[in-house]
Amino acid sequence: MRIKSLDPRLVELRGAVVAAVAMLSSFGTAVWLRETAQLSVNVVVLSVVLSVSLARTQQGADRRARWTGLVVLPVVAVGAGVVGALLHDRPGVGDALFVVGVSATIWVRRFGARAGKAGTVAAMPFLAVLMTPLPKVPGPSMLWWGALVAVIAFGWAWAWEALAIRVGFLPSKESAHEKPDPPKPGVSTRMALQMGVALAGAFVVGRLVFAPHWSWTVLTAFIVCSGNRGRGDVVYKSGLRVAGAVAGTVAATVLAGAFAPGAPASVAAILAILAVATWLRAVLGYAYWACCVTAVLALLYGYFGQSGTAVLVPRLGGILTGAALGIAASWFILPIKTEHVLRGRINEARKALIDLVAAVREEGTERGAEGFHRALERLDQITKPVEAHRFVHRRTRGKDAKPHPADMIDAVRRCREPVREALDGSAEALADLEGTARTLGRYLVSTRTSG
Repeated sequence: MRIKSLDPRLVELRGAVVAAVAMLSSFGTAVWLRETAQLSVNVVVLSVVLSVSLARTQQGADRRARWTGLVVLPVVAVGAGVVGALLHDRPGVGDALFVVGVSATIWVRRFGARAGKAGTVAAMPFLAVLMTPLPKVPGPSMLWWGALVAVIAFGWAWAWEALAIRVGFLPSKESAHEKPDPPKPGVSTRMALQMGVALAGAFVVGRLVFAPHWSWTVLTAFIVCSGNRGRGDVVYKSGLRVAGAVAGTVAATVLAGAFAPGAPASVAAILAILAVATWLRAVLGYAYWACCVTAVLALLYGYFGQSGTAVLVPRLGGILTGAALGIAASWFILPIKTEHVLRGRINEARKALIDLVAAVREEGTERGAEGFHRALERLDQITKPVEAHRFVHRRTRGKDAKPHPADMIDAVRRCREPVREALDGSAEALADLEGTARTLGRYLVSTRTSG
């Protein structure tokens, strides 16, 4: 019953199963390629990282987005392979190119949702390079093999999802795919700069203080800065992500010592954790994903002989340092204020309510209901840090506490039932929705005047 409450129709769990099958298919193909062509184990690591990421980012994508990803991914895989070689052979150059490459995948969001999705796909090979625990990337031919492995991973993810939809195991999401958000050049540029500063600092500190475990610092800085929706969001999620990363690292570092280097059981554990991580991220949040990914990284290093409690302290130090750098960059480098993000999401909900009421009154249709639910989903994305602030605010101020912005979130959420009733023809529910829209409008005016 607990699983069903988290994932009511088990859609996310079924998606995770499909992702696991695609990951196993990609893994098996990469192992066969490695043995047949006498390749480095890098191709296997790349296939696993790409397949688990693609299963999350490409599920429900429309045909155009898929073809775009299929073109972008192998090209970027070649470039990331060059950067991976330079990270070990010429660290200063490799570090700089890595920072620029990852920041660029965020900056392209200024050109709209499709460009943003392409940027998300383009970031994957860079992360795969970062998670490859080898002293160097051998041979230029590996670049082309890496591009082939990227295409194979993409193909398996696409094929298994298409089959799952065809047989009814997964619902078709393409028809209900989200409408692209309008480009937001200022926000994407800020996020790209924040990521660039955090990664640059992580490379410098990681190499000077935590070598040869510098990659833990860089990976954590990336995790903390990803999906920044305001300073409050960064601090709140960073705490969860760091807690998850520390827990995953401690558990997996100890566990990795139980496996001999190169043990098949270690590979099985890695694949199983990644499959579970795909589902946990969807139903419980990014902290569980961070826990699982860092656990996988610890097991991966153990597979190559770097295990035991001796490496635990530098790994934890790298994680905490990377988190601090990520938080500092997001807080001080052209910060995105939480109240501004909240005002924008509340205004979206207000407009959606007005459109819904107008559609029901004038046309008697359900037009606008989808817009309201989408606005509510977007508002829910930023609620937890705001609600946490309200909790602390009221505990410290007691009876003297003033109305809090989180109260407006509650007002929007209370519209779920009136929306259903209004669509069934309830005039009273329509009046309630109009009243809520006016309340949200007064809040927006008062906060604009006061700040």
